[in-house]
Amino acid sequence: MTTRQYAVSAWIGSAGLDPKLFGRHSLRRTKATDKAIPLGLLINEIVTNSAKHAYPNGSGEIRVSGARHATGLRVEVSDQGIGLPKDFDIDQPRASLGFKVIKSLIAQLEARIAVTSNSPKGVMIQLDVPLDENTS
Repeated sequence: MTTRQYAVSAWIGSAGLDPKLFGRHSLRRTKATDKAIPLGLLINEIVTNSAKHAYPNGSGEIRVSGARHATGLRVEVSDQGIGLPKDFDIDQPRASLGFKVIKSLIAQLEARIAVTSNSPKGVMIQLDVPLDENTS
């Protein structure tokens, strides 16, 4: 197990979540700290929101995956929970602190976020984070 894999596993365990629910959660290369820290915080906030809201009557699976994509990194967080309200719009301002944190980290990373409904139920959040060419 690499240091990065250990760190991700430790984070998952410290959040009180079962590591078996996450599938593959390692990245092949080390990312520059200026991207890694806010990206870790962003993933943490999204996974915490899923754990908190997707399964109000118990527990369920939350999947996190990451891979190189074009000139950046694509991270996907998905669940099979109750889904989002029908009128949910990612671009609408929200009063919650968690949503403000997510929007702030996305801006800091110069990332793009897409939120879609999973079929047959649940949510998938896709983050596209640009990486500098010299970031490896």
